[in-house]
Amino acid sequence: MALTTAVVAALALLLVVALGFTYLMYVRMRELQKELESMRSRVEIHDDELEQIESSLSNVDL
Repeated sequence: MALTTAVVAALALLLVVALGFTYLMYVRMRELQKELESMRSRVEIHDDELEQIESSLSNVDL
């Protein structure tokens, strides 16, 4: 009986630790999503900018 209680307690503790790590990963993923959105808005290239870059590159002699 004591062994069963110890095993159940150990498994419950393991479950709580796993849930804690899952929550920490969720929080980190949300932070990374926010950072990605802020970077995406700074790096966004529009069609006219891309065409200008392509035309500039086509004029370069290699």
